[in-house]
Amino acid sequence: MQANTDVLTNEVQGLPVDWEETRCWARQRLQDAGKAAVGIAAFLALAGLVQYALFQALENWTVTQMGPAVVGVF
Repeated sequence: MQANTDVLTNEVQGLPVDWEETRCWARQRLQDAGKAAVGIAAFLALAGLVQYALFQALENWTVTQMGPAVVGVF
């Protein structure tokens, strides 16, 4: 019986170290996920800005009657 108690005592005393390692691992993964989320958000914002700029350029091009037919492309 004492042998089982010693084994359990050793396992219980080892838990904080295991939990600390788990906490550090989880913190690192969450930081990595946060960096990825910021990168994705920045990419989407940049893509939206480019799309908006292209839309505005196309709109200005057609409103001012400077379309491809005027230039002679078609």
